[in-house]
Amino acid sequence: MHATGCKDKLQKYSEEVKRFEQELEERHRQQMRQEMKAYLESLDREASREVLRWGGYENKGLKQRRVLTSFGQVTIQIRYYQNKQGHRIYPLRDVYGIGSETVRARERCVRLAVERPYGWSAELLQEEFGLQLGRMRLWKIVQEEGKHRSS
Repeated sequence: MHATGCKDKLQKYSEEVKRFEQELEERHRQQMRQEMKAYLESLDREASREVLRWGGYENKGLKQRRVLTSFGQVTIQIRYYQNKQGHRIYPLRDVYGIGSETVRARERCVRLAVERPYGWSAELLQEEFGLQLGRMRLWKIVQEEGKHRSS
């Protein structure tokens, strides 16, 4: 009976440590996402100044965009501009090349998905890095990177 009580106690402590580790990882990811949000929005402001120097574009306001980073999805406010011909420009994307995923997030996706099923890879990316994406989005990222690297 004593051995069973110790075993139960060890199991309880193991579960508590596991839970704490998961919470700690998520708090750190959350802090990194907040810092990345601030950084991307500052890059957007800087890129917007560049667009205004070009001339011919009018500020049309802010749009909310989601960017997949190497530690999870970040929702940011970015500016967009339009010229008289109706052409829209998003400075963060069109000046700095930051679209819906960062380079590091794309690299992680490709490295993991190349030799494993996309569904399994998407689950592991979610568990380990907080990257929320479906297997088809992962497949698209891998295809785009393949085209980019072969050209």
